[in-house]
Amino acid sequence: MTEIYYSDGKPAGDFKYPARIDLPVGPEQIDVKFEITQTDWGLVIRIPGDVLFDFDKDVLNYKASETLGKIFKYINQLPETYSRIVIEGHTDSIEKTPGYNMDLSRRRAQRVGNYFGTYKSHLDRDYRIDPPVGFGATKPVAPNKKPDGSDNPEGREKNRRVEIRLFKK
Repeated sequence: MTEIYYSDGKPAGDFKYPARIDLPVGPEQIDVKFEITQTDWGLVIRIPGDVLFDFDKDVLNYKASETLGKIFKYINQLPETYSRIVIEGHTDSIEKTPGYNMDLSRRRAQRVGNYFGTYKSHLDRDYRIDPPVGFGATKPVAPNKKPDGSDNPEGREKNRRVEIRLFKK
């Protein structure tokens, strides 16, 4: 299990992501504060939104560079099987105005995409980096509401995230 920390360095309660042990590079080889999932087509690196951004903001916070640097380190340890990177932004289902979360997710994905573009030379290989994509609340990983219809803050927190997808050749 890997612990998640807020941008101020305080633990985010019991918010933990399991790191899968069947990955090309084991979680014991790098300080991981994000979830990594292996799929048939590649890998998904899921970063909780509050690790990179302050609540309802689209500017990378002061800890984001450290986190993204660790992701670059992880990516550099992967085998040459991976050749393409896609960055996705996601939000929870509560929004100020219609379309707000879709726009926020796009802006957040773009900020991470800009980081990858700026520091692409720090990657050991020449990956094709697709344009960042925002999905708003359309692809939740947890319920935004409890079965009784009440708010589910823990689920919404999990849905606020950025995913970096690495595709195999």
